[in-house]
Amino acid sequence: MTPSTFPPELLDSICSLLPTTDLVAVASANYTLNAVAQRTLYRTISITPAANNLSVLSTLTARPHIAIHVRTFSITIHHEQPHTFYTLLAKALEQMTELTSLTLFLDADASWVLNSEAHYLNLTSFASSFPFDSNLVDFLSRTPLVVDLQVGSALPSSDQPEINLPPSSIPNLARFTGPHHTARVVVPQRPVEALFLSEVISDDSIFGQLSQSKSNIIIFDAVVSLGLLPCVTAISQAMPSLHYLRLMTVAPLDEYFDPSLYQQLSDALGSMSALASFDYSGMNWTCWNDSDSKRVWQSSPPTPNPDAFQPPAEHTDDIFEFSENMILF
Repeated sequence: MTPSTFPPELLDSICSLLPTTDLVAVASANYTLNAVAQRTLYRTISITPAANNLSVLSTLTARPHIAIHVRTFSITIHHEQPHTFYTLLAKALEQMTELTSLTLFLDADASWVLNSEAHYLNLTSFASSFPFDSNLVDFLSRTPLVVDLQVGSALPSSDQPEINLPPSSIPNLARFTGPHHTARVVVPQRPVEALFLSEVISDDSIFGQLSQSKSNIIIFDAVVSLGLLPCVTAISQAMPSLHYLRLMTVAPLDEYFDPSLYQQLSDALGSMSALASFDYSGMNWTCWNDSDSKRVWQSSPPTPNPDAFQPPAEHTDDIFEFSENMILF
């Protein structure tokens, strides 16, 4: 029985169990097994300077039949690259239309690499260092299934036009990470449940705007410069269904130690009946029920547990080294 007579699903299942070194050997066997192995070898690609695997972009660009197998693609480049690199990346992205996860941490002004006519109908997770500009808005209009979105901060400029996101874009968004001014545009009328906001919030009106999500927000993580009591009070009124609340502050913490605030803070936290965890600048609050079954919140600084620390075990990841010498049919 030759490999070509096996069901493709069976061959894929077998290859998914093989280590990378064996997959490379399988890819060298014959035309049929090469195609099967490539589907697994190129399913997940992570490009970093340390891995020295930038050449894979040339492979994906020159061989669309390989790029179509990529499901998870990640690239993290912290230093400046020549324009030819970004041109190559743009072409490779245009070929990878079956992606389910895409991560691009590059120069913030390189969002033009997203420009194409390609639609990513299976993409559910997208993270990038790009600001919420017209290139990104156009890209999101071609990714209808995205549920997890991360974007970068706006570039320093005084003449950036206001960007509007059409209601039809990313209709299934559930998790957003990025600047709060972008969240004001993205969250309303979408089923967002989790928010992780960068940049300092100094205006409590944003909480009311974020409450316009089509779903109850259950996770909220942000940096604020507001007083603790007015901030928690505004959040409790706008997001009463929170399960997890974490606030980092750039304001002085003196008020936190004012005993007169404790009861008011406890009442504000207690009004969020589903709240299970509250953290304020690294100080944890715990909840318990009093004799009247009323939920009472009380601050408790974290207690380090030396026995909980375990040094990381030494291990070697099975990383596929993309090489120009790899046999490709």
